[in-house]
Amino acid sequence: MMTRELYLFHSPSQEELAWAREKTDTDEHLLALTLALKCFQRLGRFAKAREMPPVVVEHVRRCLELGENVAPVYASPRTAESHRVLVRRREGVAYAPGKARKIAAKAMTRAAWVKNHPPDLINVALERLAQARLELPAFSTLDSMESTIRTQVNGQIFQTSWRRLSAEDRARIEALLVVGPGGKSDLDRLKKPARRASWSKVQGPGRPPGVGGGVGRHRDGAGGHRRLEDRRFRGGGRCCQSPQTVETVLCHSGPQQGR
Repeated sequence: MMTRELYLFHSPSQEELAWAREKTDTDEHLLALTLALKCFQRLGRFAKAREMPPVVVEHVRRCLELGENVAPVYASPRTAESHRVLVRRREGVAYAPGKARKIAAKAMTRAAWVKNHPPDLINVALERLAQARLELPAFSTLDSMESTIRTQVNGQIFQTSWRRLSAEDRARIEALLVVGPGGKSDLDRLKKPARRASWSKVQGPGRPPGVGGGVGRHRDGAGGHRRLEDRRFRGGGRCCQSPQTVETVLCHSGPQQGR
């Protein structure tokens, strides 16, 4: 942890020090409460003892002018819970894990239709929970939710694309994966950046696939041998007829067509 981050996020103010001293009766409880406050302000949740870096504990201990033998320990679980209540009340945050999970799930589900990067979905959920003034769930909880929701939404996207395509459209898209005698597939050529537009290039013999001839049309080479470009799309010697395959090809070819 950098020194600047340590002093910026984990140094208690004079008002916070006065508040913590007023709420505690021992040095151990004073250190524990102050650490709980600063970590909660940084993380949005209470950190477990093993999650607290020793450098943070030592820094807060020095700010409190406590001896090196003072450790952040509680006399009982009841005291620890009362400290969490004090911190939540001070920060204006409520503890409602069920409600927090519902809000996070709703936010992730909506975002998953336009975002696919896991950190993006988790950040959307964190933003909504912060707006709702709720204590954040553990990262492992959000990570598990993100994985499940992203899989469900992606499955719906695949099925939607699949249903909107005719059998002929699906065949033409999957034909892009077939590699010809030159070692290149139509998808390879489609992914190349477009050259400067000119009428001669459009009409010439080197026109790209799909211009005048139709995307995905490919003649067999010598011996009529064809093979798939990527082993991920193989299926019993035949091109995999699946929504995932079609969606993958569309995602690879779409950005190039838009250039």
